[in-house]
Amino acid sequence: MNREPSGQNGAPVVVTVADELVLESAEPAEQLRELLKAGMHRIVIDLREASYVSAIGLGVVADAVKQARRVGGDVKIVTGRPELRRVFDLGGLDALLEFHDDVESACQAFADSVGEVERTLLWQQFNDE
Repeated sequence: MNREPSGQNGAPVVVTVADELVLESAEPAEQLRELLKAGMHRIVIDLREASYVSAIGLGVVADAVKQARRVGGDVKIVTGRPELRRVFDLGGLDALLEFHDDVESACQAFADSVGEVERTLLWQQFNDE
């Protein structure tokens, strides 16, 4: 995982995942935790270079979303490819996350608050189950 320097003045931080989003090492989860601890609660995860997203990788994303939303932030996902989006659909996260085809539109989405309340309510319902 690589991240672009941003996050200042409320700007989103872009985290680029190359290869696979898995948790064979704790690196992806740890990097996301570090960003959240540093007060960066607007995160864009760019998966366009990822070749695979595991079920554990979905859990890493879900945990980051949960933590970010607790403090009024969010995580946007850039997939760019239908097969990666399908992994999130199969994992039941499609209704809880916001997907984009490019980083620019994901970053712009933070400026738009439409749908945030609905996603938060769905997320709370998902956690209650």
